[in-house]
Amino acid sequence: MNDIAASQKTAFYQMIKAFHDVNALDHIIIIGSWAEYIYEESNQLNFVAALKTQDIDILVPNINRPVEKIDLVQVLEKEGFESRRSPDGLVKFDKDGQIDVEFLVREIGKGKMEPYKVNSLGVMAQGLRNMEILTDHTIVVNIKGFNVTVPKPAAYILHKLVINEERKPEYKQEKDINAVKGLVAVAKGTTLKNDMNSIYSTLTTKQQKKIINTCKKWDIELNKNLQAGMVR
Repeated sequence: MNDIAASQKTAFYQMIKAFHDVNALDHIIIIGSWAEYIYEESNQLNFVAALKTQDIDILVPNINRPVEKIDLVQVLEKEGFESRRSPDGLVKFDKDGQIDVEFLVREIGKGKMEPYKVNSLGVMAQGLRNMEILTDHTIVVNIKGFNVTVPKPAAYILHKLVINEERKPEYKQEKDINAVKGLVAVAKGTTLKNDMNSIYSTLTTKQQKKIINTCKKWDIELNKNLQAGMVR
């Protein structure tokens, strides 16, 4: 069983329902460790999520959608989420200390220090690199009657491998690698390894090199049919 407390699950589904009720689920992607929980709950993989975080990362794939604004700040505050603003202007949302919600977007151009204002959803979001790996390869799954968008498991794995060396503090690197190893273990004999090969071929040379280096560092063996240059 995973390590999510019942109270955390309650808060999570309260958020999902609130987003569903205002038609916001079509405009967000659940990423990070909670995507692993969704893989398990939706029976995408024979996988038990080892989730030990209350942080829920929500990726906004298109900051200009929806055209008609949905005020998610108001939606969350109505459900009892407390907003917390950091000195750089980023706003996170806490629900009774059970879950902590943060919005993310793809870093644009040269990037910037301050958060991005997502007018379509009324939130401030942190910009990060390499997010196109996740936004370009998604699936919609049903959990508890709600259709939720998450990255394809193969995209989730490859993204974790690309960003691993940049993860701070360093204990997060090992946490992510443990999750990757768990997912890779169930990938054998499934279509997931075919997806991994397909997605890997779309990545930049720099991203592919990062994957190779991470796999070597952590002794990870991926699909042997991956493009030339992949480990083993």
